[in-house]
Amino acid sequence: MKNYDDEEYDILETIPSTKITTPLIGRIVGTNRYKDILVQFASHKPKPAKIVSGLYRRELIKEEYKGRNVLLLFEKGDPDLPIILNLMEDPLEKLMSLELSEEEKKPKEVMIDGKKILFEAEEEIIMKCGQGQIILRNDGKIILKGTNITSRAKNMNKVKGGAVHIN
Repeated sequence: MKNYDDEEYDILETIPSTKITTPLIGRIVGTNRYKDILVQFASHKPKPAKIVSGLYRRELIKEEYKGRNVLLLFEKGDPDLPIILNLMEDPLEKLMSLELSEEEKKPKEVMIDGKKILFEAEEEIIMKCGQGQIILRNDGKIILKGTNITSRAKNMNKVKGGAVHIN
């Protein structure tokens, strides 16, 4: 991260001091030799900023935060005393969250409507309890595993298939 030393401030334009009473959006531009976080806003030169509780200096001085927009307030309205209130939403993070939202549309949990229960998966569904297990695969194969498997029917119990093997 580029460091701005105090000497460099002298060569930058000077802005007349006026009170700033509303929050502004600025950006993190680097650090100075004291590891103060420097922010720039409007046409002002970079200024060391205070940060509020909940934001961590060791995070904000990382290269990945350089250029990141921040919400600023000013101590006593003085433009030389910015305070970082929070980070603004990163457009890249916003796009990633939209992608996650698309993923969330895919069924990932049991849906119960009072009449039917639907389990849905792309590869397979495995239901386990102790030594018993039912596996449903996307190729149509169903596997029942257990120490004893019982099939009961009040009326007819049919076994159908292209071939049926018993023992």
